Amino acid sequence: MSQWDTNVTIGGQNVTLEIDTGSSFLWVLDPSLSALNSSNRGTYDYTKSRTVSPVNESFTVAYGGGLVTGRVIEETVTIGGLTFNNVSMGIANASSPYFLEQPSIGLLGLGPQPTYARALPAPFSVSEMQSFALDFKVTGSDGSASIEFGGIDHSKYVGQLANAPLNSTDGHWAVDDVDFSVGNVRMNTSTYVVLDTGAGHNIATPSSVAEAYYSRVPGAVFDDRIGDGISLWLVPCNATLPDLALHIGNGTATVAGASMIGLPVNASTSLDSSSSAVYCNPSIQNASDPKLLGFPFFENNYVVFNQTGKPSLLYAPYA
Repeated sequence: MSQWDTNVTIGGQNVTLEIDTGSSFLWVLDPSLSALNSSNRGTYDYTKSRTVSPVNESFTVAYGGGLVTGRVIEETVTIGGLTFNNVSMGIANASSPYFLEQPSIGLLGLGPQPTYARALPAPFSVSEMQSFALDFKVTGSDGSASIEFGGIDHSKYVGQLANAPLNSTDGHWAVDDVDFSVGNVRMNTSTYVVLDTGAGHNIATPSSVAEAYYSRVPGAVFDDRIGDGISLWLVPCNATLPDLALHIGNGTATVAGASMIGLPVNASTSLDSSSSAVYCNPSIQNASDPKLLGFPFFENNYVVFNQTGKPSLLYAPYA
């Protein structure tokens, strides 16, 4: 999976949006741009809506994939049978090519409300959405998953839900003092980590964690000839990757090695012209701040973002 999408109704029009816990704004491509998107995942046209209210404000949002800019409106948004009125959202009339190539026509930002001046409003208030739970367990050929608002499905996990305070001071859902274990060795990193479904397959860790992890993988290499001058860890695609343990709050989450192997890259000739080995780009990579937990964390653990009282992260392995 490169991203998880969900069906959303905006002003009575059905569209598909990417679920992104790493940002806090809802936007869709303007029809003139969504026509360039070959995904055929719906179109939102505000001129055909009876519930839209214009807002005299523009927006610009920067992501890893580039910029989107446009105008702000207020609309009625329905997700999974729940309807939210007067949702602040954007219509992007300019976008980097990256977003035109995605299997969705916009982003559903589920991050917290940013606290800095002139921040774009988060789409849903705490009073409207007490919590949301992500079931991203990969099952079946369609990779179906679910997002649940306002409740927890106890049938989807085993054991007890572990708990950790959520830190949202920088506008992201994050947890403090995360430690990593490789094998039976705890790294004692006490790392601030952002929980970001928009980070794709990535798990961005301190370099000491990545080095310890790949020291256990025969054939792993750290090389800058594949990532346009950016050094990346690469592993043989037939490698067996060890599990990674993350100590978060009062519990430990496990990410299965098999879920982190990544996709093949054209690396064999660059790294070893005498070898026919096929290399893959695995999830765990060295990173400067912030450290990130992307898809593999969510694909191995049922995760709840609880916003009642003091915000907290709840998680447990899937049933």
